[in-house]
Amino acid sequence: MILAKVAEKKGCNAEGPTLLVIDYELGDARVYIEENFDIVETNAQWSTHLARFRRCQNVAAVIFDPAIDHEKGPICRADPNLCQGDNRRRIKSKDACRQLGEVLNNHLQPLVAWIAQNIPKLYTW
Repeated sequence: MILAKVAEKKGCNAEGPTLLVIDYELGDARVYIEENFDIVETNAQWSTHLARFRRCQNVAAVIFDPAIDHEKGPICRADPNLCQGDNRRRIKSKDACRQLGEVLNNHLQPLVAWIAQNIPKLYTW
């Protein structure tokens, strides 16, 4: 599982903090998240959690729940048009990081501000 490899091998061995951005999945990935992360803060309006990895203190995560492009997820709630047709395909494409950056900058500034304000709570050293 990619998430486990990144969190445990890359993140725990990093000299500085590692922040994962997780599109909350179903099945094994969801079980892994529930078993290995402690939720520190929740933004109910945007269905987003900030969590700390239990195995090492320098790994934390922004977790979108349900999935960021789910009809009740942050992107669709910010602008339902972003989750239809070609727009949805772009969000789920290999160019998703850039697309997500544009959505966050153009539609989700309150969520970005909340994440920035609460990130220090995730790192305890």
